[in-house]
Amino acid sequence: MRIRRFSAIMPNLSHDVWIGAALSVPISIATGLAIDPIRRWYGARGKTKEAARRALLEGQYKQAIMYRIFPHRLTQFLIYYAIRIALYSV
Repeated sequence: MRIRRFSAIMPNLSHDVWIGAALSVPISIATGLAIDPIRRWYGARGKTKEAARRALLEGQYKQAIMYRIFPHRLTQFLIYYAIRIALYSV
């Protein structure tokens, strides 16, 4: 029995196909292993951003309520920023 070269058995496939086939298996395994940690990280990131946004909105709400209760503080705030804008624009 004569041993034939593999390229003689499959003459139509180029080296690119073999390289792609050899790399596809490790890449698919690595992708499968990396998906869950990435999903957990993305979920935690979303929760952290949501908590920071909620804290910012709560702070702004408290400030708005404070200005509603004490309107003279709002007047002082507006005068202060009008002076700052005037000084920065010079």
